[in-house]
This record gives sequence, C-alpha cells and structure tokens, in this order.
Amino acid sequence: MSRMENEFKIDDGILTQISKIDDQQIRIICLLLLQGMEKISQKIDNLVHDEVALRKAVLNGIAHKHEADHDWIDDHKVQTAQNKQILTRAEPIIVWAEAKIKAEKEAEKNKKTLVMRALEAIVTQAGTILATATAVYLGIKVF
Repeated sequence: MSRMENEFKIDDGILTQISKIDDQQIRIICLLLLQGMEKISQKIDNLVHDEVALRKAVLNGIAHKHEADHDWIDDHKVQTAQNKQILTRAEPIIVWAEAKIKAEKEAEKNKKTLVMRALEAIVTQAGTILATATAVYLGIKVF
C-alpha cells in the first residue's frame, strides 16, 4: 500500500467521523483543524525531503557556519588534550624551575644579608681604627 493511499484512507476516515458530528460549528472547527494539520504535515514533509531547508529551519540561521563550529569544537578538544599532555610532561620541569627560582631568591636575600654584615664589620673596624689613631695622636693611652 503506497503512502498516498494510506493518507487518503486516514483522511477519509477522519472526514467520515467529522461528517457524523451534528453540531455545525464544531464540524466547521474540526474541518479547519484538519486543514491546518494537513498544511503543517505538508510543511514537515517538505522539510524532511529538503536537507538545505531543514538545516536552515533547525539551525535558526546559523547553518552556514554550523560545520565550521563543529570543526572548531573538534580542534579545540584535540588542542586541549595536547595541552594536558604537554602540562603533564612539563610538570616536573615547572616544579624544578619554581624551586630553583625560590632558592635563587633565598640565596640573593642571604647574599644581601652577608654583604650588610660585612659592611657593618668594616665600618665598625674602621671606626675602631679611627678612634685608636685619634687617641694615639692626642696622646691618650688606649691600652
């Protein structure tokens, strides 16, 4: 049985049932609903058989870039996976580098501390020598 024969039988059955309705207003409403349903069915059938129109209707105006969007998503997934692999391999290097930077900062801080202590010692010794020289010059007994 072909599709058209099936549609006619269904329509004939519906029309037969509608014709049995006694109230004319309800019968008119049912016929209008049937006509509307037939138009909707026709539009759906047209869309199902026209891929371009279907994509345009479903994708709401973005059909022209839909495939590109899918490609971008696929590329982004691949790039994200690659980045995770790179970070996994780089993590020990990053940890080592951070520790090295911290150690260098600590060494620099310690170096500055040592330089300041050395300067203090030099200034203290210079002051002591100057005071001793002055005392000797003035004839003051220091020891």
